Amino acid sequence: MKKIVFLILAAAFVAVPALGQGGAVCGWLSPDQVAGALGPGATQYQPKPRTTSKNGITVTFNACEWVIRASGSQFGKALALGWVHLDSSNGASAKELMDQTIQEGQARMQDEKAKPTLTPLPGFGDEAYTLTFNNSPIPTGGVIVRRGNSALWVGLLNAPNAPVLAQALARSALARMP
Repeated sequence: MKKIVFLILAAAFVAVPALGQGGAVCGWLSPDQVAGALGPGATQYQPKPRTTSKNGITVTFNACEWVIRASGSQFGKALALGWVHLDSSNGASAKELMDQTIQEGQARMQDEKAKPTLTPLPGFGDEAYTLTFNNSPIPTGGVIVRRGNSALWVGLLNAPNAPVLAQALARSALARMP
């Protein structure tokens, strides 16, 4: 899961930790949507929102994760939802940073057994991708969407039809994204 979340974060141009708006992101998906994706009994984790500024670029980040822990020989399940916003008074645009970090993330993952594939996804914001992992032993995938200077990601671990489900969850979360 850590590698998946890393790639999703990187693709959403978050090479540096940043933070954001209170607990709002966790409310972008309903408890019924989370249960529909993972099943009942998921535990919610919410990292502390942060904002980071460097070289004229301010990055605001907020995320939420829901997890059902592994049991016996069964893999656990997880849903990650995140949002970042870039405010750049000078330097790269959000699109340039997203492109750069996608390339860097893919380069780092080339030696991994479950190689990631990003496929353009029309109809979601200014730029969007479906994220799948080839040769993954469990159904894993996600969606990364950039709208203006903000990006949203939804990642699923051990969820049947993960990329399709991530699209539906992303569409719902996008409706609530500032």
